[in-house]
Amino acid sequence: MPIRGVPSGFVPWCGLALAGLIPSHGAFAASYLEIYSFQGGSDGSVPLGGVIADKAGNLYGTTSGGGTHNGGVVFSIDTHGKENVLYNFCSSLNCADGESPAGSLLLRKGDLYGTTVDGGGGRGTVFRLAPGGTETVLHSFGSGNDGTYPGAALIADGLGNFYGTTTQGGTIGYGTVFKVAPDLFEIVLYSFQGGNDGAFPQGDLIADKDGNLYGTTSQGGYFGCNGGSGCGTVFKIDSNGAETILRAFLGGRYGAYPDGGLIMDSTGNLYGTTSAGGSLHGNGNGCGTIFEITPSGEEVVLYSFGRGRHGCEARGSLVADGAGGFYGTAFEGGYYNDGVVFSARKSGAIRVPHAFWGDPDGSFPNGSLTLSDNGILFGTTGAGGSDNSGTVFKLVVPK
Repeated sequence: MPIRGVPSGFVPWCGLALAGLIPSHGAFAASYLEIYSFQGGSDGSVPLGGVIADKAGNLYGTTSGGGTHNGGVVFSIDTHGKENVLYNFCSSLNCADGESPAGSLLLRKGDLYGTTVDGGGGRGTVFRLAPGGTETVLHSFGSGNDGTYPGAALIADGLGNFYGTTTQGGTIGYGTVFKVAPDLFEIVLYSFQGGNDGAFPQGDLIADKDGNLYGTTSQGGYFGCNGGSGCGTVFKIDSNGAETILRAFLGGRYGAYPDGGLIMDSTGNLYGTTSAGGSLHGNGNGCGTIFEITPSGEEVVLYSFGRGRHGCEARGSLVADGAGGFYGTAFEGGYYNDGVVFSARKSGAIRVPHAFWGDPDGSFPNGSLTLSDNGILFGTTGAGGSDNSGTVFKLVVPK
């Protein structure tokens, strides 16, 4: 399946006063704090998605491995840095409850919602986790036509419907956009055909006020790219399931292979990243781009990750900084080639508030960041930390 993973102790926040002295190696100082370092056992290992926060400041996320049954976990981390495993996957026969979650969670009315890449009918699940730790499988993927291997987060509308993507499956096998209704009936809104319409969606969806869905596919689109398999698309799905391709990536300096989702500004412009293409300096396939797609479908490359010092291969979605710019992560690059957190402006200016360096701060961030109301960034790394099983971190970036 085309979900890309990462190479394979409780640490209280208050006990890390010196962690702010970890060098950021950027153009300006930022305060970095490792909140938790996974030990690779019952506490979980290899978080591939980001974390979300509740109003009290508690963080919630998933790991793709570890746990009691080595099927991954749902975890929380309180404001003192204490981790609590809320659920262990593969707790039932044949992992019918799900296995290996890779996306971020959705918090709705006190319940947590998410997806697992495997388990269920053998090809992933959509699940709900109640505050007491009771898990309910809302949909089990198994037939193939309904989609297989969901690796992204869910979004919800006001009617109780949940929307997501599967990286494969559908009528031909190139992935789907799906809806799970309140009665738990799953509807495939769109089944990718692997041609001009795109193939293999991996990023999270977003929705506009009219209920249109927007996302990316990591391949498909323009057949003149990537030897005929396409370099990915930006798409729109309306409420009737009709797809519009807003942009097919051309590769080269225009970028290729968008793995993350999108964000939208108040005027309808879409922003995201590609994991390859852009400047080819230092990397034969390019290190990726930050792009803007206008409502008319014009692509503007805002930044091209060049030699890797500012990062290479951005996979997660961007997050708006509230001042017209963005934060994001790159899986590799930086001073130690362990990935970075970057800050970018629409003008093309970019800074690196933190470059990862393995132990103790983590390496290879794969998921998206979360920006709190008080301006603190939270995220995960899929490796690094004291046991090389990944970390949860926070970063305070000066304005």
